[in-house]
Amino acid sequence: MDYIKLAKTLPRPIITYLTRYPPGSAAAKEAFQCTRHPVTGRLHDPKYSARRKKQLYDIAERFNLLTFLPEPSALPKKVMKGTIRFKGTKAERNRPARVKEMEQAMRGMKRRIKEWRANSYQVK
Repeated sequence: MDYIKLAKTLPRPIITYLTRYPPGSAAAKEAFQCTRHPVTGRLHDPKYSARRKKQLYDIAERFNLLTFLPEPSALPKKVMKGTIRFKGTKAERNRPARVKEMEQAMRGMKRRIKEWRANSYQVK
C-alpha cells in the first residue's frame, strides 16, 4: 500500500516510463537508442527523444530515482575526416596576427598622439 501512495506522488512521465520499461529490463535501455528493422535494416527513431530523455533524467534526479533508469550514454563529438585541428572562422584564424598588430600599434601610440596634436592645428 505504501508503494502505491509513493507512486501517486511521482510525476506522470516517470510513472509512464517505469510501467512501460521496468528497471533492469533490456527494453529499458533500448527506449533511448535507435532500433534497426530486422527485415529492411532501416533505423527507427528511439521511443524517447533526447529532449524527453533529459526531462526524464532531471525528474529522476529530483526524486532520487536515477538507479531505476539505465546509465546515460555520452556520445563523443564527431570529428571530420582528414582534419588535424578545428578550422574556426576567419576572424578566429586571423586573431593572433591581429592582436600582435594592435599591440605593436599601441606601443607607439603616445608618440603618434603627440605628432597628431602638433600637426592638426597647422592643417586648419
